[in-house]
Amino acid sequence: MRRILIASAYYAPHMGGVERYTENLAKKLAELGNEVVVVTSSDSERTGGFVSENNVSLIEIPSVSLMNDRFPIIKPIPSTFRAFRQIMEFPISDIIINTRYYPICHFACRVAEKKHIRPVLIDHSSGYLSTEISPMGYLMRLYEGLSTKIISRSKPVACAVSNRSLQWIKSLGFSPHSVIPNSIDADAYCSSASKRDWNSELNISPDAFVVAYAGRLIEEKGVMKAIEAIDGIHGKNIHLIIAGSGPLNTAVSNAQNERIHFVGRLNESDMSSLLRYASCFLMPSEYPEACQPFFLKLQLKNAQS
Repeated sequence: MRRILIASAYYAPHMGGVERYTENLAKKLAELGNEVVVVTSSDSERTGGFVSENNVSLIEIPSVSLMNDRFPIIKPIPSTFRAFRQIMEFPISDIIINTRYYPICHFACRVAEKKHIRPVLIDHSSGYLSTEISPMGYLMRLYEGLSTKIISRSKPVACAVSNRSLQWIKSLGFSPHSVIPNSIDADAYCSSASKRDWNSELNISPDAFVVAYAGRLIEEKGVMKAIEAIDGIHGKNIHLIIAGSGPLNTAVSNAQNERIHFVGRLNESDMSSLLRYASCFLMPSEYPEACQPFFLKLQLKNAQS
C-alpha cells in the first residue's frame, strides 16, 4: 500500500472547486488501495486535529483566512509545529500539491525535499491571479511569481486540470506532463440527481430559459454581474438560479425577484438536479479559471435526455 500526501489549501466542507477536486481525488486513490493523507488548513466547521475515514486521513494546520476566506495563512503556534512533526514522521510514498499559491503548498514542497520525493503539481489556473493595473494587482503578480519559483525548485511533475491550464504552466517554465481532469464521474453524478421540482418550487414556467450559477458568492466569481445582466434583459422569459454561499450571501438574497432565485448551498444530489434542469450553466468568473470539461459533458447529457 502506498501512502500519498495531498496538500490542499482548503478541504470539504469548505466550498470550492479545488476542495471538491481534492476530495474526489483522495476518495478514488483510496478506492484503488492507497492510504491518503490530506494536509489542509483548519476550518471553523470542523473540530480540528487528525481525522481518518475509509483510508483517507485529514491533518489540519492551524490557519487564519484572509481575503474573504480565500487565502489561509499558517499560524506559527505550537500545535502547528506538532502537526508538521507528525507529517515528517509519516512514511510517505508520493506527494501531490494542488495549486501553486498557498503557504501550505510551499510546506509540502519542503516535505518533498526532506523526504527526497519528486512531487506532482496539479495546477488549476489558466492565467495570472490578477491582471489588474494597480498596486494591488502588481503585488499579487509579484507574490505569484515568488510562489511559482518556490514550487519549481522541487522540480515537480507538472500536471493540470485542462489543456488550457497545461499550456499556461508551460509558459511559466514548467515541463508539462499530463492533464488530470476533474475527478468526478459525470455519469454517476447525473444519476444521483434528486427529484426536486424546480418549476413548482420557484414558480418558473416550463417554457422559461433557465440559467444556473453555482459557486462561491464572491465578487471575483462574477455573481453580481450575472444578476445585473439578467435584470437588464426585458421582455424575455429568462430566470437565473444561484446556488452557493459566501461573503455575498446577503447581497444575493436581497437581489432576488420574480426572475432571480437564490437557493443557497446545495448538496450533491440537488446540485445535480439543478444542473440537469437548467437550460445553461453560467460561469462569469474573473478568475483565470481552467476550463472544466465536466460541465460540458453534463450539459451534453442534459441536451440528450
